[in-house]
Amino acid sequence: MIFIGQCIVANVDGDDQKNKDLAKKYGVSGFPTIKFFSKDNKDTPEDYDGGRSELDFVTFLNEKCGTHRAVDGGLNDQVSLDSALQPPIARLIRLQSPGWTPRRV
Repeated sequence: MIFIGQCIVANVDGDDQKNKDLAKKYGVSGFPTIKFFSKDNKDTPEDYDGGRSELDFVTFLNEKCGTHRAVDGGLNDQVSLDSALQPPIARLIRLQSPGWTPRRV
């Protein structure tokens, strides 16, 4: 399980006997199938019908979760910092995202 901001990304093996009822409940019959469960509507997931690249999926999650992640797990270039916070925070972020450059707000 991976936590992304307010989102949790989970993998369920629908072929595993213990998950058959869950797969049936949500109409999963082919694999891979991606469903998005929002925190406001956990009972009726949204079918993901976007592209299958890592960038497509990260972009989708950023839109749904209000995050600004890059494919490498760091922060994308849409992240902005208050100018007073830029130097110390930018140093920390660069440790995880070497190509990241802060923008002024």
